[in-house]
Amino acid sequence: MLHALVMPTAEVSSIVSVRPYSVGQDVPTIKKMLVRDKLEEGIQAIKMSEDIDLLAYWPDYGYATFDQLDAMASIHEARNNFDLVKRTLAWLESVEWRVADIREPFQDTSGIPKYKGYVQTLNLAINKIPGEMVAGAQLMDFRQDLWLHTTSLLVSLFALRAEHPDVGVVHPSFHQFALPEQKRRVAGGCGASDPKFKRVVGVLNTDLHWVAFLIDRKNKVCYMFDPLQSDANYKIIEKSVRQAVEGLLDGGSKLLYGRISWCKQQDFTSCGIWCLAVLEMLITDSKWDDCLYWVVPYLRMRYLYKAIAFIEKMAIMANE
Repeated sequence: MLHALVMPTAEVSSIVSVRPYSVGQDVPTIKKMLVRDKLEEGIQAIKMSEDIDLLAYWPDYGYATFDQLDAMASIHEARNNFDLVKRTLAWLESVEWRVADIREPFQDTSGIPKYKGYVQTLNLAINKIPGEMVAGAQLMDFRQDLWLHTTSLLVSLFALRAEHPDVGVVHPSFHQFALPEQKRRVAGGCGASDPKFKRVVGVLNTDLHWVAFLIDRKNKVCYMFDPLQSDANYKIIEKSVRQAVEGLLDGGSKLLYGRISWCKQQDFTSCGIWCLAVLEMLITDSKWDDCLYWVVPYLRMRYLYKAIAFIEKMAIMANE
């Protein structure tokens, strides 16, 4: 496997064809890797033939079996994952912040030195969390100034729920569905309707931008947060929560809607981080301070640590 990771890459310009083994032909020997698009070309060609015992053939490359193509695809994924870890570790070495700017509830991890060990021991492949299977490598988008994907936010919300047992989670993917019935089914997929949850939190994606909400079930109030403080986005949050979430809670009682206006993102990619931070501040009844704008790198590192710690805790529990 390690030898394959450093195998040279072939330059292939020809089109693939699918052929049976010739009489007496041996299993091909792979000496060079194919690039991703050629791998996909070969894999799809064999799949379309409905016979995985056939060979993919390129005149300027040679033959490859389906299993060899599949193995090369796995090697490409491993290379990419190792590169993500390398970039994340380099970022952890360089990231800086002022400890004096950290406020509650974010001070709980300020004494942990940069979390490199957590990144190095993370299972980069598939990990099981409640109701989901997620790739550990996807958590690497917490680094630098990257935009957070659904996996990172979902794992972070689960980690938040683990620390605050009275907080339920709405699945972030619910807003992507067109039909109200689909929205409600996906929204409730994490058990948010359970009466034991006094508060329910969620995030949703509005055209590559994350927004958040927290529902206080006792007081029947939904606190909405848009990091851009856009009227249009607040209308989207309210409409989406009314369609998909209100019906899950307490027989569909109508909610009052309010805006959280004391935080506004200062860049183009930190919306996911601020959604997590503001939700956590609401849950813990913490006070906002503008100096928190200066500790975004720390917040990214903290939520990366919390997400990895949660995944590792789930793995330990699964093996007990």
